[in-house]
Amino acid sequence: MRRRRLATKVPDFSKAAFNLSPDDQLYSQPIKGRDAFYILAFHKVLPSEIPPLEQIKDKVTMDYKMGQAALQARRAGAEFSQTVSNGMAQGKTFEAIAAQANVKPVQLPPFSLSTKDITNLDDVPLDSFREAAFSTQPGKVSPFHPTREGGFLVYVKSTLPLDEAKMKADLPGFAAYVRQAREREAFESWFRKEMGRAQIDAPFLRQQQEEMRKAGRA
Repeated sequence: MRRRRLATKVPDFSKAAFNLSPDDQLYSQPIKGRDAFYILAFHKVLPSEIPPLEQIKDKVTMDYKMGQAALQARRAGAEFSQTVSNGMAQGKTFEAIAAQANVKPVQLPPFSLSTKDITNLDDVPLDSFREAAFSTQPGKVSPFHPTREGGFLVYVKSTLPLDEAKMKADLPGFAAYVRQAREREAFESWFRKEMGRAQIDAPFLRQQQEEMRKAGRA
């Protein structure tokens, strides 16, 4: 239950950017990205304006369609979740319920809590999906989880027996992954503390701050 992603949005960036001001907060706290950290700096405030309809018509239309598509996808997902709950309570199988509702489930390969990428998952947040899957008993269906693009629910067919040979083969790589994750968490904690203590005093930044104060608004 999802719609195709048409745009990529980073809400953390927008929130941090609009919290900046020339008087109180010139720089943001570090923002974690996929491959790096970012610090935003206040530059100037653009004057407010209402662009002509001809200039924004296409964007407004697209935003409206995207919002309505997401709303309809979430509504359909919630309705299907209720249908599944009712049907399974009556002894029906998940496959039969999905076929009757004209819903085509997405078949996924076996995965574990340490799986970093799952084929065919598309726009569903991996962390949320794993949490939903591993908190659902085999043969059961998770509640509907709304997302920005629509939403999802998980039907867990079964759990696979532990493969001792594969576990031993994968153990070194998994241990290295856990160690890197812990090192990254430690670095992030240290970095946040240092940023809180530090005062950015580079010459060009001091000059920019002084100019902003004189202008009152850049």
